[in-house]
Amino acid sequence: MSNCTRLTDSTFDAEVLATDGPVFVEFWGSWCPPCKMMEPVLETLAQRLAGRVKVCKLNVDQHPGFRSAYNIMGVPAFLLFIDGKPVRRAIGAHSLMQLLDLISTALVEQAAVQPIVEVSPFPKSAEVRTSVTATSNS
Repeated sequence: MSNCTRLTDSTFDAEVLATDGPVFVEFWGSWCPPCKMMEPVLETLAQRLAGRVKVCKLNVDQHPGFRSAYNIMGVPAFLLFIDGKPVRRAIGAHSLMQLLDLISTALVEQAAVQPIVEVSPFPKSAEVRTSVTATSNS
């Protein structure tokens, strides 16, 4: 059983663009030897990242509109989407470690620019009163 989600014209939006979080997509062709070489790598990647990153495949011969939509000039091509937006791209055969590095680097960079909690530079007046009362009662 495949761990990779097979995408089509009708499922791409829901599976990739409307998904919160990371989705890693391989654009491939059945005639492409490097794409065939990547099959076990992608399966292992999907297993290792299960529950954290959705791993998908899209055959560009069966769904050619995606070539121009995502500027796919050669296959295999990989795009990492985060919250429906493409944030990282790679072309050609890659090792499992190279793909893991590409994904983890992008996730770290994405997290660095998005605050986890919105923080005000000024404390609320209730926080100041609590702080002052706590120190004056000590």
